[in-house]
Amino acid sequence: MIVKKSISEHFRNLLIINIFFILSLLQSCATVQVIPDKIFHGISNYHYGDDRTNLTTFSHLVDSLSLNKETKKLAEENILDFLNSNATFASKQFVCRKLRLIGTEKSVPTLSKLLNNRKTTNIARYALENIQGNKVDKALINSLDNPDKKIKIGIINTLAARKTKNSVYALGELLQNADNDIAIAAASALGKIADKKAMAFLEEHFNSANINFRNTLFDSYLLCIDNIAKQDKYEAYIYYTKFYKLDLPTNLKSAALNGIINTAKNKKEEILIRIKNEPTELKSIAISKIRELPESTDITVYAELLKTLPPENQIQLLSVFEDRKDKSVKPNVIQLLNSDIDNVKIAVVKTLANIGDKTDIIKLAKISANNNNELSKHALTSLSLLKGNDIDKTIISLIPKVKDDLKIVLIKAVGARIIKPAFATILKFTNSGSKKLMSETFKSLAEISTEKNLQELLSLFSNLDNIKNKKKLERTISKVLINYPNKQNTALLAKAKDSTNDISTKSSLLRLLGYTNDNNALNLLKKEAANKNLTIREAAVQGLANFTASEPMNDLMEIMISEKNKKIKSIALKGFVHSVNINKTLGACDKVNLYKKALPFAQTSNERNLVLDGIGHSDCFESLEVIKPYINQPDVKGTVDDCINRVSWHLHQKNPERIKDYVNWFLSKIKDEKFQKKNKFLLDVIDKFIKNRDANLR
Repeated sequence: MIVKKSISEHFRNLLIINIFFILSLLQSCATVQVIPDKIFHGISNYHYGDDRTNLTTFSHLVDSLSLNKETKKLAEENILDFLNSNATFASKQFVCRKLRLIGTEKSVPTLSKLLNNRKTTNIARYALENIQGNKVDKALINSLDNPDKKIKIGIINTLAARKTKNSVYALGELLQNADNDIAIAAASALGKIADKKAMAFLEEHFNSANINFRNTLFDSYLLCIDNIAKQDKYEAYIYYTKFYKLDLPTNLKSAALNGIINTAKNKKEEILIRIKNEPTELKSIAISKIRELPESTDITVYAELLKTLPPENQIQLLSVFEDRKDKSVKPNVIQLLNSDIDNVKIAVVKTLANIGDKTDIIKLAKISANNNNELSKHALTSLSLLKGNDIDKTIISLIPKVKDDLKIVLIKAVGARIIKPAFATILKFTNSGSKKLMSETFKSLAEISTEKNLQELLSLFSNLDNIKNKKKLERTISKVLINYPNKQNTALLAKAKDSTNDISTKSSLLRLLGYTNDNNALNLLKKEAANKNLTIREAAVQGLANFTASEPMNDLMEIMISEKNKKIKSIALKGFVHSVNINKTLGACDKVNLYKKALPFAQTSNERNLVLDGIGHSDCFESLEVIKPYINQPDVKGTVDDCINRVSWHLHQKNPERIKDYVNWFLSKIKDEKFQKKNKFLLDVIDKFIKNRDANLR
């Protein structure tokens, strides 16, 4: 990159030296040609879509010439001569882009001619818009007399972009133009110039009967006040207040009120007055401004208004309190829990998440326990989010003291807040008489338990008679094993398995061994997978399938092939597909070959979909071959169609012709409208890719 830059600079320096040499030879000439005729000739016949090489050469040359004041001036003269030629419109448009960057007031006469021509007015305006000087402003203002509406509106827009203050009078006169489009353009332009003279002209027409014109006037007038506010807030406040009293659309009324509050001497007091006195839809503007007040501001004055506000404003104000996290407003917020409107009560409990304390724990728990709706869910969420060092400790202390319905909520909060010290407190409820309480206890234990608690959890198996509860405990322990991988866990599980004669407990422990991803566990499970006891054998195979590593892949394949029991065969197949999927050492085609081995053993549509989905996520041409026999089969159609489209998309750049043949074959066999549409679009993409590839190879 450094070498390229230095060569470029060297070339530029040589170019400038040569230019000065030419200048010295041609001092007597009227116009020095720093841009050779050959270059202008190369671009003069350019049309859109032609090769742009000559344009690029011209552009680089102008950039080089613009580095020097004299050559830049001469380049401008050369370009102006070109604009007076019979060159194509496309080439003149390109040249005007460069003139926009290097042009001076010397360009005004030439560009003025183009400005007043309907065909070339836009390219002239584009160049003039960036050229500084009063001559440009004067030329644009004089051209406002052009009878062509398109030209006139374009010039108005350019004056607006330049913020030409000298044009205010001319634009002001156009506000009374009979053509509404011209009047609107002029009104919009005055808003961009945004001075007091512009305001005066705009104000004269506030009573216009044309709604669109009047709204543009109002909008521009507001822009003018916004501009005043940058220099003098007090003066802007007076203007905003006066403007606010007009009969305005709601959006402009809102903008004006926003300006009033922003420029008020006492923002806090202004907000308070407006919340009290404005209609419902405008109170919201004032309420939103509370967020902008300094953190130290006493906002209880607004909280005292809560009861007097319509529900929609109450909800908005509560949202502001939630964001500000100011606990001083809590007494007023709590009162709205008596509201008849559920959305208001939801807003209250959401706010409590940020302004509540330990005294609100039971309050939120009761709301969550007594309702089975959105309010209940939000109450639990807020309970889970309550801030404070003593919240967790208080929840733990309350659990043994409250009734079961509140216990359930508090135990849910334990899981959500991941209160690990609550383990001993809630462990005792795993043998509760309440099914729901037990269920929530197991769920929360899964969130808060660590490897230190594993032995206690394993000991629970002997105290649980119900198979469903053992399954819940199994899920709890599985999460601990996943979160805290440790080879010692295998020994604990194996010891627990050997110390019990209960088949259901042994089965749970075998399944859990799979979550350890440990080789010792793998060997133990392989041994038990040959057990004559069907229940034990099934649990061992499930343990192999539970591995989140690919080591059991070959063992699962053998079981899938040789096992006679359909259920165990199904478990092995699912585990095998999972092992193939997560195996990072296999390439896409290797995976497809393994999935092919599983397909004959897929007994149900769910199993076939599982295997075919694996094939569909393997970017290999063989995937499209394997999928062929399954097209148009109703139970796997969605998976097959997705497979065809996905693999084809992923491989079309690798071998577009081959993929195109595949897609055409599938289109000839699958007449589904959705499939046809997706894959015909893919064919178009492939054709474009081939065309671009071949063009680049020429």
